[in-house]
Amino acid sequence: MELYESLAKDLLEISDKYSLSDLKTICEEYLVPRIKLENFVEMSRAAEMFDAQVLKDAVVEFATKNIKSLEQRGDYNEISKSMLWNIILKFGLKS
Repeated sequence: MELYESLAKDLLEISDKYSLSDLKTICEEYLVPRIKLENFVEMSRAAEMFDAQVLKDAVVEFATKNIKSLEQRGDYNEISKSMLWNIILKFGLKS
């Protein structure tokens, strides 16, 4: 399964570089349900690096639902300030 996630991230990069929106959508749709605590930071970085809005939104949603677990892992220290800000905003709106 990890091989497929890696391939999807590679294809996401290619789709962003060459403006292949259909491929980007397919990659994002593949990656979104595979976000988990263990790959949260990596997914967050990929979402921002390749301007993958669907994946960004899913990362933020995942974070707000799993905030306690992510705090315990200390993963918030490894994500960008803009992603952290989006999570804070979303969490604040849910409270």
